Amino acid sequence: MSRILELKQEYGDQQARILNEVATLGYRAKQIETNLDTGTQKQLGNADTMRLRAAEQAAWAEERREELKAEYVRLDAERTAAVEEARIAAEAELAPESVSAESVLLASKMSEQELIDAMDAARALGEVGTETVKLALSMARNKDYDVAIAHAIEIVPELEDALVDVQLASQEPDLGPEDSFELLADQSPTKEAILSTSQSDQNIYDRMRQ
Repeated sequence: MSRILELKQEYGDQQARILNEVATLGYRAKQIETNLDTGTQKQLGNADTMRLRAAEQAAWAEERREELKAEYVRLDAERTAAVEEARIAAEAELAPESVSAESVLLASKMSEQELIDAMDAARALGEVGTETVKLALSMARNKDYDVAIAHAIEIVPELEDALVDVQLASQEPDLGPEDSFELLADQSPTKEAILSTSQSDQNIYDRMRQ
């Protein structure tokens, strides 16, 4: 399996868990109690105590969201570095070894069909033939010869994962990590939203007591 595909899946799953946690902040914030003692709460009255509690809960949710955003961005940077490392390894696997300058010059002048013919001729040459296929593949990639590229993979299927890795590594996301987070993540609950929910919950509780 493509290493870069594995990396994107692994880091994508971790970032998805972060987004899921952001979605729970409204509920989790409401579980936080104020630090005010009972006497102070009585002096303030129920309404002011609820407003103060809601403000503290909203502040906690906003702070936690920023922490999760930082973790999301950190994971993106870590993924980018891992993908680049995998790309370099894939390019090394695709690169021909012990190829003369004369061979490179000759291959660079070949048409797509000539590269395909050269790869066919190299089929039975063992390791030397594999290096010839790699050289032809390199030239085909430089010239966007899709048929020749597919032919190289048909002859040496072990190169497919490395080629897929190089292709995946070149795909840049449409948005940077911060913009992606803001697009996908829920906003943290405001004091007003928490108060509204708390009042709704209180109304339901009062009706149940009647």
